[in-house]
Amino acid sequence: MFYTIARAICRILFKLFFHAHAIGKENIPECGPVLIAPNHVSFLDPVVVGTATRRRIHFMARDDLFTIPVLGWLIKRLNSFPVKRDKSNPEAIKEALRVLKRGEALLVFPEGTRSPDGKLLPGQLGIGMLAWHSRATIIPTAIIGSEKVLPVGAKWIGKGSIEVRFGKAITPEEFPEKRKRRETYQAISDKVMERIKQLKVEG
Repeated sequence: MFYTIARAICRILFKLFFHAHAIGKENIPECGPVLIAPNHVSFLDPVVVGTATRRRIHFMARDDLFTIPVLGWLIKRLNSFPVKRDKSNPEAIKEALRVLKRGEALLVFPEGTRSPDGKLLPGQLGIGMLAWHSRATIIPTAIIGSEKVLPVGAKWIGKGSIEVRFGKAITPEEFPEKRKRRETYQAISDKVMERIKQLKVEG
């Protein structure tokens, strides 16, 4: 109930102040394990994607955010679990796989971090590994405009419009396979990033 109410409020605010809208929502399966895989250019991105889809989404958030009063309590209530930056994250990986094994939706940024200039960064192994082991469908997603509303390093939210583009699903049958497992993970990630690149220029 809390998630549903928070999403409805954020959806209204984003539409009112940033003319936020989404296209391609029909590409997201209504059930089953799904990895929502957007580019990452702003702290607003998780909220932007969360308000753009009807499915409840789970989020991976920096562990230090959970120690901030009020914010830590809030993100826990919004289906977030901690991940350590620049460290191995066996517990976070296990939790992510548990979410997907339950047939739920998880947001993962393939680039692993925010782009400082809005340009796409190389995809990391993480999303490929999660997709391979969970056999989850991947939805490549392009976020357009959030880098102008709240760019990296900004202290205040500015003006602008935001669009979310959900691309065609990448199903497990389409996962590329290489001789080595790490190469397979990277090939999946590269495929996702190529789809995101295409989505960014389609508009």
